[in-house]
Amino acid sequence: MTAAGGNQKVRELETQLRDEQRTKKRLVDEVESLKKELHKQSFAQFTHGAGEVSVTAGRLPAVPGVREISMEDLEFGEQIGQGGFSVIHKGFLNGTPVAIKKIFDPNMTDDLLAEIQNEIVMQAILRHPNIALLLGVMPKIPNIVIVFEHVAQGSLFNLLHMKKQQVDLDLRARIKIALASARVFQYMHALGIVHRDIKSHNILIDKNLEVKVCDFGLARFKADLGKGSMQYAGTPVYMAPELFQKRQYDEKVDVFAFGALLWELAMREVPHDGLEAADIRAKVEKGEILKLRSNMDPKLQ
Repeated sequence: MTAAGGNQKVRELETQLRDEQRTKKRLVDEVESLKKELHKQSFAQFTHGAGEVSVTAGRLPAVPGVREISMEDLEFGEQIGQGGFSVIHKGFLNGTPVAIKKIFDPNMTDDLLAEIQNEIVMQAILRHPNIALLLGVMPKIPNIVIVFEHVAQGSLFNLLHMKKQQVDLDLRARIKIALASARVFQYMHALGIVHRDIKSHNILIDKNLEVKVCDFGLARFKADLGKGSMQYAGTPVYMAPELFQKRQYDEKVDVFAFGALLWELAMREVPHDGLEAADIRAKVEKGEILKLRSNMDPKLQ
């Protein structure tokens, strides 16, 4: 074979290889798209025909696979937490230790109701050993109650920052918590779901330092991002610049928030502690990086 003939053969093989690589990538993309569509159809099955989420309906729509309970099933204990529109108690569900989330907002709106319903539906879909298990719901308005498995040590935020609950989390423990949390968000993203509220308050830790992620009220499918009244919601110290700027965004907002969570784990400090939302926004938009201590363990850096 002549040199010219050899060069021609090489070019043909290179072209064939590129074509095969493009075909392979297209097929992989199609498979991933089909998988996500199937999961979204599963989501639709949870909500289709269940009725409109509206205060006037008097109750939340039923969600397949989620047990509806009554006050007679519950025994309330001490309060262990409080959110923007809920209080959380330790308690018992038919004798089993649980966490009871009671909605208390006196001015219930359709938007708030939709967020509560979204949390229930997402938790009915998402099944993972590091996601707090949903055990039952009292769906009647205004006495909505959501019951989860009880996670003994409470939130990572409390373990890191509250003096009464601080635990000596060594390097190995903090890495274990970070990896387990990351696996949950990787699992969610593979299903095309974005958490949108990653923070230490929503990472629960049990007595064996196992992670249980909670609070899926802001979670959305990627295809639904940017829709509805809560599209740019979040907690400022964990928010990516595209959220502050109300630009189009995707699952990478979870990656940004997870980065802030890693810094928090490393430093045992709240990111941008004490700053107002406007000041945090200015720093994030400038690309200012959260600083690490010079004497920190090089492995953790």
